[in-house]
Amino acid sequence: MIRLNWLILILVGTATGRSAPLLPLTSDDVVVFTGGTEIVEMQESGHLETLLTARFAQALPKFRDLAWEADTVSFQGTIHGQWRTKGHFDDIVPFGNWADQLKRVGATAIIMQYGTMEILEGRRVDRFINELNLLLETFTQMTQRLVLISPAPFEGNLAKYNPQVTTYARAMHRVARDRGLTFIDLTKKPINDRTRNGWLTASHQKRSVAEQIAAQLGIDRPTDWNALEPLRQAVVEKHRLWVDYWRPANWKCLFGDDGKRGFSKAAHGLPSFQEEWAIFPELIGKAEKQVAAVAKGDHQANEWAPLPPTPRTGSPDADIETELAAFTTLE
Repeated sequence: MIRLNWLILILVGTATGRSAPLLPLTSDDVVVFTGGTEIVEMQESGHLETLLTARFAQALPKFRDLAWEADTVSFQGTIHGQWRTKGHFDDIVPFGNWADQLKRVGATAIIMQYGTMEILEGRRVDRFINELNLLLETFTQMTQRLVLISPAPFEGNLAKYNPQVTTYARAMHRVARDRGLTFIDLTKKPINDRTRNGWLTASHQKRSVAEQIAAQLGIDRPTDWNALEPLRQAVVEKHRLWVDYWRPANWKCLFGDDGKRGFSKAAHGLPSFQEEWAIFPELIGKAEKQVAAVAKGDHQANEWAPLPPTPRTGSPDADIETELAAFTTLE
């Protein structure tokens, strides 16, 4: 069925004059994002997922973020955290190794980016490629539909590493070619003034990077980002709920021995921490319905709306600026 849907998408694209995307998506698809800080921040901004959602607004695939800050091809936070594999309450821990997690989210395609941290730590390209192939062996057991994104060029004082960026990108291209994977080369047309610190994308350039990736996937650049903003906001809200579910902050009260303590239990008629965490899949589902409605043009949809912030309490005399000015910090 999925292969038939791919063919339909390609034929429709040809008939309408639209370019056929390199990663055609259907309603059966779940796209997983994985990689380091660049992917984490890209998902937080929502620009790439917005472009993919808009391009496939009739199919409406799902997206799941499994990226983790500072991940490398040899170490990924989503599977190496002990609490994610050996929590105290094993009956409710939904994590595990890559096979377990990819199966649980139903991954049918993976968009991945690694290499930046490896370059900064001076890892030889041959070692990087060996470890990349090991990770790809794991991923391809779940799906053959992989998009491999190269590291982006550095700027400023870190530009001295750019020869390694080029070497990594060429080696990754060969791996993708040999394995029949899609390769996105961010070294082709470097974006000027892309970073805020030499390597991480600045806020005002996140849209440009998303467009660069989407273009190499065969997705046209949008003519009006303002028209896409309601969709992006819906995507960002869905992503916020997903992260709170998949990467809960106070894991020790959820899965560790603090789950037995009194302060993790219900009080004053409110749900316990564990009970509250368990309702997130339903909330995520509602948020995805909101994304779907907005993607199809219903900007007044009310499938899901975030709760208003809780009013702050405290002394009316509190003055944040005065308090900050009172701090003395070391150099």
